[in-house]
Amino acid sequence: MRKITEESIIAFYNKGTLKKQNMDVFFDRYDYKSRMLLHDNCIATFDHQENILTISNCGWFTPTTKERLNALPDVDIIQRNFKWFLNGEEWNGDKIDIKFFSCCGDEITEEVKEKARCPSCSENI
Repeated sequence: MRKITEESIIAFYNKGTLKKQNMDVFFDRYDYKSRMLLHDNCIATFDHQENILTISNCGWFTPTTKERLNALPDVDIIQRNFKWFLNGEEWNGDKIDIKFFSCCGDEITEEVKEKARCPSCSENI
C-alpha cells in the first residue's frame, strides 16, 4: 500500500484532514461524515453516526482509484476482462454501501484495528 493511501485511510476513519498530492480527506462536522476525494471526486464517504461506508469510482476505472478503494476495510476490487468486481460481484462503479460497522471492534478488519480508532466511538480498537 502506498504511503499516501495509508495516511488517507487513517485520516478518513479518525475524522481527520489530509490534503496531499491528488488526495483530499476531510471531516464535515455538520453532517458528521468523512469524505475521501481523489482528483476532486468523492470516492468514499463514511457516516460516523449511521456507521455506513459508501464508495464509488466516480466513473474512473483507474489503477489509482482501485488502489485507494481497496485500502478500505471489506473492499476487494479486482479487474477481469476490463470489468471491475467488488467483493466477487460485478460492479459498475456506482455508489454502494459497503458495510455497517459495529462499535468497539466488532466486524472491523485487522488493518483498521492497527491504524485507526473505532468508527463508532473513536476509542482505540
